Amino acid sequence: MERVNVGDKVKDKVTGIVGIVISRTEYPYGCARVAVQQSPKEPHERPVDCIGLDEPQCEILERGTVKSMEQELAERQQPLRARTGGPGVETPRRGDTPGR
Repeated sequence: MERVNVGDKVKDKVTGIVGIVISRTEYPYGCARVAVQQSPKEPHERPVDCIGLDEPQCEILERGTVKSMEQELAERQQPLRARTGGPGVETPRRGDTPGR
C-alpha cells in the first residue's frame, strides 16, 4: 500500500468521492486516517465539508496536486525558520531608564 500525503488528489474506493488530502493522522496502533476536502460541483459554490477516510480506502489519482509549505520553500531554496510564538529579540535597556 502506498502512503497518502497531504496535497494528493484521491478517490474513495467505497463512495467514489474525489478530493484533496488536507491532513493525515497516524494512530498508535497503526491506523492511518486522512481528511479529504471535496471540490464543489460548481465554481461559485461554497466548498463541501471535509470527510475522514481510512488510508487503505483511498486510491491515489494524482500526487502533489497541492504543494506543501516545505516543498514551496525548498523550491525557493529558503530554510524553514522555527517559530516559537514568543516575542522577538529583546532590546537592551538604556542606562538612564529605570528598571521595573
